[in-house]
Amino acid sequence: MIYRCCDDRRTNEDRSMKHVGVDDGSSAIKLIGKSIKHVVPSKIASGVVTTTALAGQVADQWGYLVGGTERYVVGNVRNPEPTDYAGYQSSAASRVLTLHALRMAGVKGEVSIVASLPFGQFYTKTGDVNTRAITRKIDNLKKNDVRALDADSLPHIAEVQVVSEALAAWFDLVLTENAEGAMRPDGAWLDKPVAVIDIGGNTVDCCLVEQMRVHHDVSGTLMRSGAIEVVHTAQKLISSIDVIANQIDDELPLRLVENAVFGERPVIRIRGNEYNVQDKVIAAKQTVAASVRAWLVRQLGSALDVERIMFVGGGALLLRRQLRDIFPDAIFPDEPQLANARGLYKYALMQASAKGVKVA
Repeated sequence: MIYRCCDDRRTNEDRSMKHVGVDDGSSAIKLIGKSIKHVVPSKIASGVVTTTALAGQVADQWGYLVGGTERYVVGNVRNPEPTDYAGYQSSAASRVLTLHALRMAGVKGEVSIVASLPFGQFYTKTGDVNTRAITRKIDNLKKNDVRALDADSLPHIAEVQVVSEALAAWFDLVLTENAEGAMRPDGAWLDKPVAVIDIGGNTVDCCLVEQMRVHHDVSGTLMRSGAIEVVHTAQKLISSIDVIANQIDDELPLRLVENAVFGERPVIRIRGNEYNVQDKVIAAKQTVAASVRAWLVRQLGSALDVERIMFVGGGALLLRRQLRDIFPDAIFPDEPQLANARGLYKYALMQASAKGVKVA
């Protein structure tokens, strides 16, 4: 089930706007479109820009005004606001980050987007479509009340569709481009039961799909797990190291831990001194991977006929080594962190093609 809302000021014959898949997660916003592949961290705070680029340096903060009163700054903020709370998907912060990501990707003018909701928010516990949550998300994104403080124009979101996360990654798996350039389902995968495990910033979604049907009895969402949980676990472990604990009051700032978890080198820098924390980062990854395994055993324990398990999302990329050790036969698509966004875009192309709409 896909939900759609659009601005119908133009006819289909006249409508030729850019289509973009927007996987607007709590850790990062991932965009896929024609000639678009862009990722923007979900870093936002209330207030004003606090840095100034000198000597031709590129700006790392951008200011926005919402509804003429609320100010937000996006980018390299020292103390970003949490994006892992229940109401984030319908918040001002969410739509600012989405418009900022579209702007950074070079999208201008009117745009049609296919956005996502975590599986556990798109569906209710009884397996029904959560129309209230979906409507709130659509209404939020279509407010178009955000202004860039540097006077740069922002795209106008004219059309919004919403797809469940994890299910979107299944679309990425089964939809392929035929000789005519249209998106069509790949019959080789349609009838096979595939469990898509989407490890995001703060949630893990499990979606079992077979013959175009979602099996809700074994599908669901694990909250407070994913890439952000790796960071929080690493924060506790690293903060307990004696040489580091002696220099801090409580726990290390998350931004320092994030550098160690996501950066090229697992190190912490404090007052000019560098500390290798690789063992703590690995331990944090193993802890979260083990919790994901335990949850999946509970979720999929009765689904003995599952053909394949596919891991997607930024958390799957972060935990790939640990997950491969636990699930050696699992599928990891190329750039798993972009699987949902690719699926959202593929779905947009399939819908547009079916309606004879030209995609810019």
